[in-house]
Amino acid sequence: MRRVLCREFADPERFELVEEPDPEPGPGEVLVAVEAAAVSFVDGLIARGGYQLRPPLPFTPGTAVAGTTPDGRRVAALLTSFGGFASHVVVPEERLVPVPDGVDAGVAASSMESHGTIAFAFRDRVTVRPGEWVVVLGASGGIGQAAVDHARAAGARVLALASTPDKRAAALAAGAEAAVGYDAL
Repeated sequence: MRRVLCREFADPERFELVEEPDPEPGPGEVLVAVEAAAVSFVDGLIARGGYQLRPPLPFTPGTAVAGTTPDGRRVAALLTSFGGFASHVVVPEERLVPVPDGVDAGVAASSMESHGTIAFAFRDRVTVRPGEWVVVLGASGGIGQAAVDHARAAGARVLALASTPDKRAAALAAGAEAAVGYDAL
């Protein structure tokens, strides 16, 4: 397998690509051939050592992947630690989410990261009740659209903030009830 290795906290250009044997799954685990790994702003912060979480060095960045199992299932997973920037990862079976036919692996991986972040926020940081208004900043990005989805699923009304008319239109198409630019504040 191939994997990206971060030996020091530095710019991602300092990552190293290494070759090593494929990992072996243990009981209750599945080997996934990675087709796509989500890459986010936070990944860059972590690589530079500028995030509140600092993994022990060396490490392989990446926390969300999509790919196939040895039996041909298309799956995605939000990893419990790092390691997603690799050609193969071992994932506990219960963490695998099926990816429907026709869904791009890149979309599946990035959706795991975005929706996982917002699911945590809605479960552990905020309470949203039906009929309440939720203001979503950056509503057209991955995290923003996931926030719109989760707020709507909770029965809330969503006011989306986005910088351009096209981004506001995307937020409305994603389910926001209203959308305004930052200049309206």
